[in-house]
Amino acid sequence: MSKRMRDTDDLEVFFEAAKSSPPAPSSDFMARVLSDAESMQPEALGVMQSMPPQQSGLKEFFSALSDAIGGWRAFAGLATAAVTGLWIGISPPAGLIEPFGSVLGTDTSALSDAFEYGEGFDFTMFEG
Repeated sequence: MSKRMRDTDDLEVFFEAAKSSPPAPSSDFMARVLSDAESMQPEALGVMQSMPPQQSGLKEFFSALSDAIGGWRAFAGLATAAVTGLWIGISPPAGLIEPFGSVLGTDTSALSDAFEYGEGFDFTMFEG
């Protein structure tokens, strides 16, 4: 039998002895751990004496919505995007024809035909 094989067998004896009697912490150590744990616990705030004021349904809805999408910053960004989209959707795109024509380097009459919707909101005149 090789020396290496014999060393492995010797270690197995020690491992089996350690498994049969696991070490137990001393009672002094456990007392110190528990006292440290108790000192780290937060103080009790007490019992609530009165109920918080009830919010209105609309305010509660927007509060829950704001919490769901990430707070007031996300809600403000979403509201800004919605107002901007509404503004771009309602206003006539005549102001967009010149900047697009200069960027694309094309004749603005083709863009004018593509973006021309007519006056106001009377889209019923168009075919299609």
